[in-house]
Amino acid sequence: MLVEEYLRIFEKYFEIYLDQNSYPIDELQNVLVHFKSKEVQPKLNEHALFGYVNRKFGFFKNEIKGLIDYFAIKKKIYFTFIEKRELANFINTGNIQILREKMIDRFNIDILDTEIFNENNNYSRKMLLENIRAFQNQGKVTKNDVAMTLLGAFVFSTFPVQQLQSLFLNADVNGNYIDILKSKFNLSRSNSLSIINIDDTTILEAKKRKMTLSNMLAHVIKTSYDDLDNFSHLAILVDSHISESEKWNIWSDSVLYAEKFRQVKETKGYFHPDKIKNQTKNYIKELESRKAQFSLSNEGFTYLDTYIIRNHSSNGLVILFEKNQKDERVIPCPICYSTNVRGNSYPKINVKSWECSNPLCPGRSKSNRGHRFSLNSEIMQIATTNKKNIISDSDLKKWKLDYVEEKSITDVIKMIIQRYSLINDVVVTYNLFTEDKKILDRKIVSKTTLFTEITNDFDKFECSSFFKRFVYKSEKRTTEHENKIKYQDDYLTMINGDSTEVMASMLENSIDSAVTSPPYYNAREYAQWENIYTYLYDMYNNALQVYHILKPGGIYLFNIFDYFDNENTIAFSAMGKKRMILGAYIINIFRRIGFKLNENIIWFKGEIQGNRAFNQGNPFPFYQAPLNTWEHIFVFSKGKNQLKFDSVLKEPPVKKMVRGRNILGHTAPFPEHVPELLIRRLKHNQVIIDPYVGSGTTNIVAHRYLINSIGIERSKQYYQLAIRRYQMESENFKLF
Repeated sequence: MLVEEYLRIFEKYFEIYLDQNSYPIDELQNVLVHFKSKEVQPKLNEHALFGYVNRKFGFFKNEIKGLIDYFAIKKKIYFTFIEKRELANFINTGNIQILREKMIDRFNIDILDTEIFNENNNYSRKMLLENIRAFQNQGKVTKNDVAMTLLGAFVFSTFPVQQLQSLFLNADVNGNYIDILKSKFNLSRSNSLSIINIDDTTILEAKKRKMTLSNMLAHVIKTSYDDLDNFSHLAILVDSHISESEKWNIWSDSVLYAEKFRQVKETKGYFHPDKIKNQTKNYIKELESRKAQFSLSNEGFTYLDTYIIRNHSSNGLVILFEKNQKDERVIPCPICYSTNVRGNSYPKINVKSWECSNPLCPGRSKSNRGHRFSLNSEIMQIATTNKKNIISDSDLKKWKLDYVEEKSITDVIKMIIQRYSLINDVVVTYNLFTEDKKILDRKIVSKTTLFTEITNDFDKFECSSFFKRFVYKSEKRTTEHENKIKYQDDYLTMINGDSTEVMASMLENSIDSAVTSPPYYNAREYAQWENIYTYLYDMYNNALQVYHILKPGGIYLFNIFDYFDNENTIAFSAMGKKRMILGAYIINIFRRIGFKLNENIIWFKGEIQGNRAFNQGNPFPFYQAPLNTWEHIFVFSKGKNQLKFDSVLKEPPVKKMVRGRNILGHTAPFPEHVPELLIRRLKHNQVIIDPYVGSGTTNIVAHRYLINSIGIERSKQYYQLAIRRYQMESENFKLF
């Protein structure tokens, strides 16, 4: 068949007529010659064509949603992700009658009774053309682009799909897309998950070998990174019986090392080392640029989440990471299998997306843009093609939050394997099992020890150029706090100023305790830094001054949250946004100053983070992200202090918005129970300081306990707010 003849058939079917020079003549000629040599004649599969076109243009999206909602709301019947996909496919391909019969057979419900479909809904070419004309009349896409995107759908509906894919791939197609990548593009999917278990025996073994646990763990993290396939996962389990101090130091060291241990000479255009260096140097005058090596980016695993496993009175941890290593290898389009693709963008750091340039690909958008894809997204899609990968509703609900109670080690392992690997994957475990086995149809390769060799990997990391980008003592001139604006009464001294400068002028060893919730990096309009290095520099120097004024043994409660933002140290665009690791940074820089980390009180806020869907309605591996429901309240001390706290504080966040109005006047107040944890333990002659006092909550609580307090606030607006709230509290206190 000649190209001209084939195009006439296409144009007649869609009633679209163009200058034939507008079409991809060479590509179409190649297809026709290929199938002529195979003696294969074009034969239209109209239902397949309906499916391609309706999915592309979304002509039936309202009917699909309406039918799913009807069953859920009216009949209390809830479809799984796969069932929704199958239902949508029946509707898009025009197989309404088959869907009707299935619904009657399974639920005894006739979809014609839903008022969404009726007897006239037998999908036809006439209805398809009416929908296409209505879309064209909107004028958003040219007639030529509409014709081009329809042509690919028509080609894949008139010739065998697998043979077309083989033609565009220039190789035989056997198996699914991932199988093709394995056989033709050297993609490995042999090691998809590593689980490292840290318990009492691990700590004893480290001491026996005279090796720090951090060095040992760093070596296993690095080994796991090298062994794992790309876009695979690492889980670190920290047993609840390990002391709180050691547990959270392990957490900090493993999170920092895992994310930052690789120093890479980045060449991608989104990395601007000179800009990052200049921003940092302009802010940190003491910076030694040569030692900081801004030309290198620090990469590694991507931190995802930490589950708190609350059992009895102690907390275990499950720390989760994803491996996203840069891979510039060209991969074929997952729809047409063509290698005629071009680099599109990076949806997140080190994850490259591609755009198909094959003009005959049926996956082209309604505006004729090429199909966009990434290897990461395709691996996630593969998870949804096997029903054996489905995670049950009960298991999804058990782990919906990142704070769970009374879960056994068996429960934890099942959760990790279900959510971060696929059927038939290989899972490597360290210090967890004594022999290889099968769990949930995964092959478990058991390594009984973490001690493969003695190294100092973490020690070298802590001395690396990464920390030389922000760990500097400020040489700023101190400001005498007597000269600052202040409010004072019998129990309170409130100062309007930079707390780092104010505390530098205060007497050493003069304050009994401290509590604060600092401004979170770039989380509010009043707390903005150009990059994470400048933020950490400020946090480091403020903590230096708190350490300076605290008496030996003094406690410092420090509340912070690992939310989502961009560190602005590799990319400045949305691709750099990720789960922050502020808590890990804080532990490290406080430890450098001399603080001792005693414990971490988990502030469990309840199910309040509704803006992050935990699986987008998808019950498969790789789509599960727990709701983030807890924050850190670190308990630091200057030297030894035996004071113990409950390891969990269950308290909802402060309700500040009422009918759209902020009734407190501050955007991020913490609840009174946070400073009260410490204040109620103090004696009446003792003093507590809050260097980031905000709306004055610490001072209000201290006044109720007749404890002297000092509050320092840089913002004049919040300084005045804190005084007003304190004065109101004082007046109310006098009434009783």
